[in-house]
Amino acid sequence: MKYFILCVAICTLLPCCKKNSVTVSKKDLITKAVWVYESGGIDTDKNGTIEFTFEVLGTPPACLLDNKGTFNNDGSGVNDEGATRCLGGGPQTTAFNWALQTNETELSITGNGLGGISGVFKIRELTETRLGLAKDTTMQGFAASVILNLKH
Repeated sequence: MKYFILCVAICTLLPCCKKNSVTVSKKDLITKAVWVYESGGIDTDKNGTIEFTFEVLGTPPACLLDNKGTFNNDGSGVNDEGATRCLGGGPQTTAFNWALQTNETELSITGNGLGGISGVFKIRELTETRLGLAKDTTMQGFAASVILNLKH
């Protein structure tokens, strides 16, 4: 028992025994890898829950759902049309610009955006593998939020 207490005491004092907690920045999380569509839809009462999925609505078209988005460290980005291109003669990739804003709680996307969608999005979730975005909008005269969940 004496040796156990001695070992515990030594490990708490030696920095090599302590685990370092590494904080990953939001920019690092966003630029880590290519993002692909996971789920999305319309939140009609703006409570954070999707009431109507894109798949049920048929909007956006299925050709957008296989797009891939890459966010680069320099604030540029690339939208790749994926295997199913919406415009057969259109470009495979288009450029966009992005920036974190409002204390990194919002993501601003300009240019062609992700699948042609741009604007300021609220960051609902950002982890090593998921990016959840919401954008307030008006649809047929009603206020709603569009929710887009991406993964990699």
